[in-house]
Amino acid sequence: MKRIFVYLSTLAALGGSVYLAGAIRAQAPAAAAPTAAPTARPTVAVFNIVDVIRNYNFAKNHMALLNHKRQIMSTDLIKWRKEYLEKQQQAQVTADPKAKETLARELVDLQRKLQDKDAEIAKVINEEGSKVIGMIHDHIKTVVERIALPNGYHVVFAYPEFTTPEEANRAENKEMKLRPPAAQPWYVSPQVDLTKIMVETLNKWYEAPPLPPGVQPVNTDGKVTPVGGGQPIPQPK
Repeated sequence: MKRIFVYLSTLAALGGSVYLAGAIRAQAPAAAAPTAAPTARPTVAVFNIVDVIRNYNFAKNHMALLNHKRQIMSTDLIKWRKEYLEKQQQAQVTADPKAKETLARELVDLQRKLQDKDAEIAKVINEEGSKVIGMIHDHIKTVVERIALPNGYHVVFAYPEFTTPEEANRAENKEMKLRPPAAQPWYVSPQVDLTKIMVETLNKWYEAPPLPPGVQPVNTDGKVTPVGGGQPIPQPK
């Protein structure tokens, strides 16, 4: 499950290097930073893949369903692990050789059952998680294309930006930005950031699966940065 969520959070490897051409007029007054004014409408847009994934209800609910399924499938594991610990403790205090040998065989059998069940759960969750990843990828690709074409964007690429102080300060996340798998902007103008409209359109087009009673959506603790503009676009017929 952790592998799946990490993979979803790093889907930013969707693009390559981007070069934005355009005439820019800059002024540099004394004791002030240079200012730039684009003379043409930008033809490059970006979106924050971390924000999109964590605020896309379809993805959040599917992750909650996978968590729920893992918990249900792990019922036997919890029981067997408790049984294993009890027999292990018995074996440590048992003096009778035959009883000790019997407990040893039972411990081996339980260990095999635990390993087999672990492998079964991992196989089911990873297979279903891979299908969800495929659907999320296709949804995002569809929305990107439907936004880019009518708006005249020549390039739209994804970038991973961690939006909470805890995430931003993690060493592994800083390292990821220093060694990005794809185009990695260090500044993004609100004028070209499609993150907000991406989330709104995805949540409008693709209905999140219903959750069983008592199962809550995955809590991502993330909020879409209020940048960019536009409204969710009409779903294609």
